[in-house]
Amino acid sequence: MAYRCPALTLTRENEHMTGNASLLADKTTPIDKFAKVTYSYGLRGGDPHHSWPGLYFTEAGAARLMNTAGFIIGLYRAGQTELAKTLAKSLDDKLSYLASYGGDREYEVDDGKQTVKFRDWRVILGDDGTLGGFTVRWHRAVSLNVIQQQAEEYQPRLEQHYDTSEWTDDQKWQQALADVRKSNGIPEKGSELEKMCVEHKRYVPEWLAKARERGESGLWDNFFWVEYAYSFNGGLLLHGMGHETFAVDISNDGGPHWSVHT
Repeated sequence: MAYRCPALTLTRENEHMTGNASLLADKTTPIDKFAKVTYSYGLRGGDPHHSWPGLYFTEAGAARLMNTAGFIIGLYRAGQTELAKTLAKSLDDKLSYLASYGGDREYEVDDGKQTVKFRDWRVILGDDGTLGGFTVRWHRAVSLNVIQQQAEEYQPRLEQHYDTSEWTDDQKWQQALADVRKSNGIPEKGSELEKMCVEHKRYVPEWLAKARERGESGLWDNFFWVEYAYSFNGGLLLHGMGHETFAVDISNDGGPHWSVHT
């Protein structure tokens, strides 16, 4: 099975995968993957992070990816196939590395009887304005339980920073939460980054499972929430294409390539 566009053929390694488009990103060469980005995501406005699960892009970062993918595929169609393949492999390797950065972390729930698993880090790419260049933000998971505990400890000290004489208890609690979230580096509510930095997992506590076994209904699963707090930043920069990035590259990669900087 092949997916064709002018001057380029996207091939699946295994013909029996026909119709399983969700696996295409994992079963194609890097040049095929960027061709898919330019067509499927560029044409239809899809989310590019599906090609690198675990990696997130701001709107500007997604635009930079589309631009870079178009540049690579343009080189390929213009006959610069080896250069295009080299660039595609280098960028795909770095994006795949960032997508899997840091591994997983487990949190105990249900009084330690169960665990839920989240990615320990969330990496977000933006646009740094250079040729093929991305800003990179690393965010680390913080559980909502920890945030609430810190807010409870901080709330009695609110009056040191605000005139709380006419505040309700709810106003004090919301301000304490907002201050703790900010001090932890969690993006502001409603911001573009905030939408990428919150996640929850569903679980069924033991008491709830037993209640359902007895035939009780109308009981909801529990949820465990984490938010991803800013930790440090860097860049994913293209080298060797005749432009200056003003960044030191200590990798051993030869020729045009991308490197991760912190």
